[in-house]
Amino acid sequence: MLCGCYMLTWFVRLCLWFVPFAATRRIVSRLAGVKAEQEIGDEAARELEKRICRTVTRAARFVPQATCLTQAITAAILLGRGGVPVTIRLGVARNVRTGGDGKGELLAHAWVERDERVILGGVGSVVRYAAFPAWDLKQNVTPQIPQRFLAASNHHDRWNSLRLQCRVTKGGMG
Repeated sequence: MLCGCYMLTWFVRLCLWFVPFAATRRIVSRLAGVKAEQEIGDEAARELEKRICRTVTRAARFVPQATCLTQAITAAILLGRGGVPVTIRLGVARNVRTGGDGKGELLAHAWVERDERVILGGVGSVVRYAAFPAWDLKQNVTPQIPQRFLAASNHHDRWNSLRLQCRVTKGGMG
């Protein structure tokens, strides 16, 4: 399990370095999405949480710049694949210790929650950081492709249909 976790941590780290965050988010949502029929029982879920969080923490030691976000995404993918629905939370806090002026710098942090309980990233994260809306991975959300785009007869027609749709959504034709 450690070897697979190590490889996934590298994959996530490389995505965060080289792939736009919106695309990374879609990839992670697809990989970590849990359908209701895949969910496992609470006792088994808690045991899997402990094992995966411990393994992710170990694997991250050997991946350069495996930040809290890298670890949170890796754990979310592994837990989702194991049938445990989780949420990734991102938050910010002001570090007032950096200057005497009281302004300080902004600190960012990522953690993983399950049933509003922090399972990776520190229990104090909820108190210390102002959280952004949750990145919920409970369902595998895929973009809906319009039916008229799928009905187009060939590649050229599909492309023109997609261009037409983009123009209409931007506020009119022309």
